[in-house]
Amino acid sequence: MINNNELNGILETTTTTNPEGDDLITSLLNKIQILEEKIEILQSRLKLVMMDDVTEKLIKLQKSHDDLLNAQKELEEEYNILFVSEQKFRKLTNDAKEAAIEVHKHGSPAARRLIQVKILGSIDTQKLGYMPDAILAQLDSRLRELGQCIIDIRTPKGVKRALVSHIFESIKQEYGVNVAQEIEKAALELDEYNPSGFYPVTKCWNEKTNKEMTPAQVIYKLGGIGERDD
Repeated sequence: MINNNELNGILETTTTTNPEGDDLITSLLNKIQILEEKIEILQSRLKLVMMDDVTEKLIKLQKSHDDLLNAQKELEEEYNILFVSEQKFRKLTNDAKEAAIEVHKHGSPAARRLIQVKILGSIDTQKLGYMPDAILAQLDSRLRELGQCIIDIRTPKGVKRALVSHIFESIKQEYGVNVAQEIEKAALELDEYNPSGFYPVTKCWNEKTNKEMTPAQVIYKLGGIGERDD
């Protein structure tokens, strides 16, 4: 763009050498001014267009953000519903299992046959009945201290849980292999069914599958519907 000093120099030179060029120069200057005004207008419009484009993008981003917040809120509501439902289900199944255990304890002989229970994590006194009660009490107390002594052991058939070897050998040397095996068996049951408390628990037991009854099996038994081992 030509500055004022350059235009004045051109004007002085032209009017000196060619006085008739005054009208032409004036016309050119007017056209230049008009062009500059048009350029300014175009620049202003371009800024407006750019601002409108940025504003539109910001609006879209805000809408996307709002949609994400709404989706998050819906997911949280669904999670809360599922959480409450799961808690209710757990309570119902626990109530059913407790009811089944009470039936086994206090029900009629027929009811007791219907609901089988098993005490897990305790020493089988029938197998070790030949030992004095004081020794059995000592073994039971020792069993409660083995919560951190169950580890994974790799075998050719895979990984299995077992009592730490030096503890097993210590019990074996002191009381014999049968006692050591019984202690390990009870400790493994506690590790599976009550690792946090490590005290014996009573479970409704499926003798056919040798596993804890599922909620469905407990309900079937309580209702006297019959067998359900799946």
